[in-house]
Amino acid sequence: MSSHANWTKRAPSSPLPWLVLLLLAAATLLAYWPVFHCLFLNFDDPDYVTDNWVVQRGLTLHGLAWAFITSHAANWHPLTWLSHMLDCQLFGLSPAAHHATNLLFHTLNSLLLFGLLKRMTGALWRSALVAALFALHPIHVESVAWISERKDVLSTFFGLLTLWAYVRYVEQSKVQSPKSKAAGGPAAHLASRFPFHVSRFYLLSLLLFACSLMSKPMLVTLPFLLLLFDYWPLNRFQKTQVPLRSPPLILHPSSFILLEKLPFLALSAASSIVTLVVQREAGAISELSTLPVGARLANASVSYVRYIGKILWPDNLAVCYPLVRWGHWQIIGACLFVLVISLLALWAAPRRPYLAVGWLWFLGALVPVIGVVQVGAQSMADRYGYIPSIGLFIALSWGAHDLLGRWRVSPLVLGSASAGILLACAWLTAGQLRYWQDSVSLFTRSLAVAGDNALGHIKLGESLMQQHKFAEAKAHFLSALQTSAQTASAHYQLGVLLQAQGQPAEAITHWRIALQLEPTWLPVVNNLAWTLAICRDPACRNPADAVRLAEQASAADPGNFSFFDTLGAAYAAVGRYAEAAQADRTAIALAEEVGQTNAAARFRQRLELYQHQKPYRAE
Repeated sequence: MSSHANWTKRAPSSPLPWLVLLLLAAATLLAYWPVFHCLFLNFDDPDYVTDNWVVQRGLTLHGLAWAFITSHAANWHPLTWLSHMLDCQLFGLSPAAHHATNLLFHTLNSLLLFGLLKRMTGALWRSALVAALFALHPIHVESVAWISERKDVLSTFFGLLTLWAYVRYVEQSKVQSPKSKAAGGPAAHLASRFPFHVSRFYLLSLLLFACSLMSKPMLVTLPFLLLLFDYWPLNRFQKTQVPLRSPPLILHPSSFILLEKLPFLALSAASSIVTLVVQREAGAISELSTLPVGARLANASVSYVRYIGKILWPDNLAVCYPLVRWGHWQIIGACLFVLVISLLALWAAPRRPYLAVGWLWFLGALVPVIGVVQVGAQSMADRYGYIPSIGLFIALSWGAHDLLGRWRVSPLVLGSASAGILLACAWLTAGQLRYWQDSVSLFTRSLAVAGDNALGHIKLGESLMQQHKFAEAKAHFLSALQTSAQTASAHYQLGVLLQAQGQPAEAITHWRIALQLEPTWLPVVNNLAWTLAICRDPACRNPADAVRLAEQASAADPGNFSFFDTLGAAYAAVGRYAEAAQADRTAIALAEEVGQTNAAARFRQRLELYQHQKPYRAE
C-alpha cells in the first residue's frame, strides 16, 4: 500500500514547508490581484450587502439576532451574515475591501489544505501541488470574485479546520498512557482510544463543523469524507490495528471509527433539514414541482462528467449554465463513465488508495449540489466545484507522482511540468477575473458562452437599465420572455423599466403576470401596490386593491420600512389618513433603526401630507 506509514512521526524541522506556504500565498494573491477592481454585482449581492440594510449597519445586537433567525436569501447561514456585517462595520460599502476578505479566506484555505495534506502524508511536493491547483484553478474564480459567495470560502475555511482538528484527535488517540498499557484487555484498548487530553480535539472538530454548516451547508457529507481519510492516509482501517481477539462489537476499532461519526451525522442531518425547510419556504426548490425525477437524475449524471471537464479543461466558464434536455446516449455515456472510473478506482484501492479516496471525495462532496434536489434553474455551477475539486487534485497529484516515478522521469522535468500547469492556471484565472469586473461584463460573457438563457438576459437587462440604456435593457427582457414565458423575474424587471419610462398601465400588466407566476414575491406585491395607490392616471389607480396588496406585503415582512411606506400611501388613497399616518410612523422608526436617515426623511414628508388629510400622488 502506498502510504505514509509513520505519519504521526514528525520529521526534523525544515524551513522548506514555510517557504512553500509563502510562495503559495504570494502566487494566490498575485493571480487574484485583478479582483480588487471588481464591483458589486446585481446578482445576489443586493440581497447580501448592497440592498440589505441590516447587514449595512454592521455588527449590532439587532443584526446578531437577525442573522440567527432569518431565512433571507433562501438560506440559513448566520456566520456568513455576521461576516458581511463585520465587513460593513470596518469598510462600509467598499467593494475592494469585501473582495479582499473573500481572497483572504481563499488564501487561508489553500494554506490549510497544504498543511493538512503535508501533516497526514509527509509528502511535501504532492501536497504543495494539490494546494497550488486549488489556489490557482480558474473554476474557483466564482467562489472568490463573487462577494455573495463568501459563504463558500467561509464554509470551506471552517471545514478544513474541522479536518485539522480531527487529524489531531486521531494522532493523539494513538498515544496510550502507561497505565492503560499495563492493564491490558478490551477495556484498556477502549480507554487508550479516549484519553482525557484527546477529547478537546474531537469536540473542537464538532464545533468547527457546526461553524462550517452555519456558513453554508455544503459540507453535510463531511462524515463520509472523514471515513475516506480514515482509510487513507490515516490508515485507521488497517488490519494490523485490530487485536487478534477482538473485543465486543462496541469496542472493535472499525466499529468505533463508525460510531465516532454519529455526532457529525447528527449535525449534517439537522443542517439538511433546516436548509430544505428554509429553501422550500423561500420558493428556491419550487422547480421540484416541474422537473421530473428522471430529468434531475439525468442532469446529475451528465453534470458529474461536465464538472470533470471544467476541472481538466477550464474553458468557457460562465456564471450560469441553464438546464439542458440531454439525449439518451449522453446520459448513458455519462453513467457508464462514472461507473467505470469508480470500479477502476476501487480495484486499484489496495495498491493506490489515493485514487479511490480522491475519486470518492469528488463524487461525495458534489452530492448536495448535483441536482437530485433541484435548487434554482441552473444545471451546474462553478462554485459547486470549490470543495469537490480537492478530491480530483489529490488523485491527479499522487497518481502522476507514482506514474512518472515508475517511468523514472527526472524530478527537474516533473517540476517543470507542474510549474507550467500552475502558470497556465494562474493566467486563466487572471483572465477569467476580467469578466467579473461588473454585471454587464459578467452576463455578456455568460450569454456568449452558455447560450441564450433567461437569467443572463434578465441580469444583463437589469444592469443596462441601471445605466439608463432602456432600449437595450428592454430587448434583453423580451429575449428572456422568449426563452421562457413563465419567467416572473423578466415580467417584474420589464414592469420596473416601463414604470421608469412613464408607462404605469403597461407596468401594472407585467407585474400582475409576475404575481400569477409567483404570488408571494413581495417586491412585486409592493411595487404593484405603490403604483395602484399613487398613480395619477385614474385608469391605473385602484386604491382598494392597493390596500389589500400593501397589507399582504407588510404582514409578510414586518421589518421592511418600504412596505409600510407603501401601506401608508394605500391607506391615504382610500381616505384612511389616521392609519396612513401610523403606517408611515412605523416606516420612519424601521428606517431609523437600520440607519436609513434619507428614507426616514422622505417618509416624514409624506407623514405631513397624511396628517393634513392629503394623499400622496406621483409627480
